[in-house]
Amino acid sequence: MFPENFDFDRMIPFASKAQVEENQENAEFLLVDIRSAPELEKEPLIRKDAYHIAWPMKSSQPAKDFVKSFDVMRTEGKKYVVVMCASGRRAYLAAKALRESLPELKTKIGVFQGGAGEWYGKGLLTRQNKLFFRHSYDKDGSSWTNTYLLADTETKEAVLIDSVYEQYERDMKQIKELGFKLKYLVETHVHADHVTASARIRANENRAKDAKHVVGSDAGVKDHKDVIKVQPGDLIEFGAHYLVAISTPGHTNGCMSYFLSDMSRVFTGDCLLVRGTGRTDFQAGDADAMYDSIQNRLYTLPDNVQVLPAHNYDGLTASSIKEEKQWNRRIAQGVERGKFVDTMNNLKLAEPRIMHIAVGLNLNLGNTDVIP
Repeated sequence: MFPENFDFDRMIPFASKAQVEENQENAEFLLVDIRSAPELEKEPLIRKDAYHIAWPMKSSQPAKDFVKSFDVMRTEGKKYVVVMCASGRRAYLAAKALRESLPELKTKIGVFQGGAGEWYGKGLLTRQNKLFFRHSYDKDGSSWTNTYLLADTETKEAVLIDSVYEQYERDMKQIKELGFKLKYLVETHVHADHVTASARIRANENRAKDAKHVVGSDAGVKDHKDVIKVQPGDLIEFGAHYLVAISTPGHTNGCMSYFLSDMSRVFTGDCLLVRGTGRTDFQAGDADAMYDSIQNRLYTLPDNVQVLPAHNYDGLTASSIKEEKQWNRRIAQGVERGKFVDTMNNLKLAEPRIMHIAVGLNLNLGNTDVIP
């Protein structure tokens, strides 16, 4: 059901409706349905042999209480466990809790993406019109950074990924015109070629005054009450949507990629680029770690997932997992680790023009007066 090389220690895979349908008769597959009794009355179990255990929604510690109630014996003889709820969010939290709290659980744990609603044609994947997506790039600032704005068009909650200081007015103009309210300012890593607009936006805009800064836990950003340091598998939620944090070190030791909950896009920062990769020769970069991040994590995502990097210098704004596995000039699928590491260690690239200014400022999210 899941790729054999999938990095289960750092990621939780999503199972599509087609995969679940293909494995309906698979005795090694256990479906765990965590919906409530009222939810089951509206949309019944999709497998007669499913293990039903309701997610304790009224509990103050739902994950902890769920794990306590889970019968590990039900997984005996099973190779795969797929958790489902109504939409996918609770299922992801449940799968994460099982993986982290039950080391004796030897089965591979995944999540049925879109949940029962998707099975019955009413789920998140059929409501993509409620997701706003906009791509912009930093032409004037010369870093050619891609910035991404995502929002739930019903709740108006928005996420801005990899903002650029010089593009502050452009991005906020869009957000105001569209009536969005920024919930998260997300960084894929501490950038060396531009200064983030994250702190500037939050300090000067009412539509962002409550926004949280999101960075990887190993990025080195200073602690602050408004900074969220995400771990692999953490969720960044906005309206009915969310991003899943995937640890992808290599360009820096703190790089994070973010996989969108409808399985349509992954924001790869400076790890996987279109037909290339980010460099690995500064900020604790590591070509060996990048090889694992791409081959054993990003390349295990579905082939049709769109790859959206933080940079492109050839005018190519997007790609797909399938394309990069086949055509990436540095790390196509099957490229040997040693060859890749040797290539990366001998690029002999010049330093980014403002690296020594940008890195220091970005460790403070763009403004030392705002984030002490």
